[in-house]
Amino acid sequence: MVVFRTGGVIELVSKIQIINPYLTIAGQTAPGDGICLKGSPIYINTHDVIVRGLRIRPGDGQVGTSPGTRDCLAIGDGSYNVIIDHCSFSWSQDENVNIWAMTSANAPHDCTVQWCIIAEGLYDSNHPDGPHSMGCLIGGGQGGRDVLDISMHHNLLAHNNARNPQISRGVHSEWINNIIYNWGTQTAIIIPYGNETPANDAMTNWVRNYWIAGPDSVAIKEIRYNKLTAGTMSYLKGNYGPNRAEGTTDGVMETAIIDKAAYATITNYAFTPWGVIDQDGEVALLNVLTSAGALAPARDTTDNRIVDEVIYGTGSIIDSPSDVGGYPTYALGTAPTDTDNDGMADDWEANRGLNVGTNDSAGYDLDNNYTNIEVYINGLIDQLILPENLLGYWHFNDANLTADLGSGYLTMSLNTGSPLYFGGTLQNALPGYDAGDGLVIGNGTSNHGATLVFQVDTTNRQNLSMSFSCERKNQGFTSNQVSYATSSNGPWTNFGSPFVPVKNVPNSFTFDFSSVTALDNNAAVYIRVTLDGAGSDAANARNIFDNVLIYATPMP
Repeated sequence: MVVFRTGGVIELVSKIQIINPYLTIAGQTAPGDGICLKGSPIYINTHDVIVRGLRIRPGDGQVGTSPGTRDCLAIGDGSYNVIIDHCSFSWSQDENVNIWAMTSANAPHDCTVQWCIIAEGLYDSNHPDGPHSMGCLIGGGQGGRDVLDISMHHNLLAHNNARNPQISRGVHSEWINNIIYNWGTQTAIIIPYGNETPANDAMTNWVRNYWIAGPDSVAIKEIRYNKLTAGTMSYLKGNYGPNRAEGTTDGVMETAIIDKAAYATITNYAFTPWGVIDQDGEVALLNVLTSAGALAPARDTTDNRIVDEVIYGTGSIIDSPSDVGGYPTYALGTAPTDTDNDGMADDWEANRGLNVGTNDSAGYDLDNNYTNIEVYINGLIDQLILPENLLGYWHFNDANLTADLGSGYLTMSLNTGSPLYFGGTLQNALPGYDAGDGLVIGNGTSNHGATLVFQVDTTNRQNLSMSFSCERKNQGFTSNQVSYATSSNGPWTNFGSPFVPVKNVPNSFTFDFSSVTALDNNAAVYIRVTLDGAGSDAANARNIFDNVLIYATPMP
């Protein structure tokens, strides 16, 4: 296992080629601002490999592999049981992600790329074939090379001109809950690469993917089939894009997203599944935007910018990293104390009853299925992932009462309107959002009885929960009652006792409404916060709210 003791940019003169199996690279363990590899790619040519939490941004500098082979990640011959999770790939001169067979005997198979950002392949750069900018290529070229059981799910592909993805004959793959944004001349395409003679025809599951056109996007079909044999087959379910509007009923107009459907048989049954649970389109969209990419210790400014561009419909295909400000500055940081050098921080071990003086990384003291160090490194990412069932999120970095992610709306009833403003220096804990303003309610006793009402839709959902951060300033509101209703006019039912924010310290409050079945499967759910108990010093009596999250689980 590779555990990092420093953060920063590592400039690679040549590629890293992994040829020995049973390896985990835990990029999320890097301190400071995390790790970014520059100049050259990682090649995987073996089995049982896990890569998590890495940023690979080769760029167009003089140091590194030649432009014609300067990928971010290449999974090649001899590879199987490979998992790539929560990584960020961008600024390649060839492919951002490449899963490719050079021989038929050892073609890669059983590989998963999940929760990654695959973005900004360089266009008019130094590639020997001219303008490039490629997202993801999966296949085998000439000869009988079958690439089987490839799973791509919950990834964001953004600002890649072409190959979003490109899949050749002989590939069996599933594409689930991916977002493809601002393609250029090509979206997804299944097409032979060279004189292919694989034993199998292309078989693809396309399930609940989102194609979102951007400033550079050509008006074309989301999926194109070309020059294929009659055995090519696809399964379609719940995909949305410019040619099939969100909300269209599954099974209706599914083929609207396909070009040259005559080359592909559309089946009513998914091919062999790999156990990925697909999510509703909007829920998956929110989760990918908030939780994909290298999250630990935090998203870098490059990923934050790319995600914002998806949300606001901006950005462009680039020629060079310098077009978007170049590489961020990554703090090196200081690794946590690890007395026994077992890869786990002393304070983490002590809090869980492990021995900080003994290498117990391979033990199963904490989980019967995962070693102690696996529990440690997995937790570094898992603690940053947004709850999967988000309904609405308000970050209050601007005067926007509509949920910044998800559906939902906030209405307010104030006795005195002027004390309402968006300000303060607060914590935005949600991955993908920088710290910023909060919602400030002030003027003390004059606003006793003021209310904040959050409206969400729980259709086909249950077990509603709500959480937010609240801080009391000086003589701010000390008695804040949460209540709920299924009509904007009430009646309102109080939920628990009033909560009391701590003075000058932001605290998180969580309210679990799972026992209130009236809020399940309801198109109109209202949660109200009523403020009271403030002092008379209007200039200093205020409360600050931030990071409002409302989520619910799917109904069985």
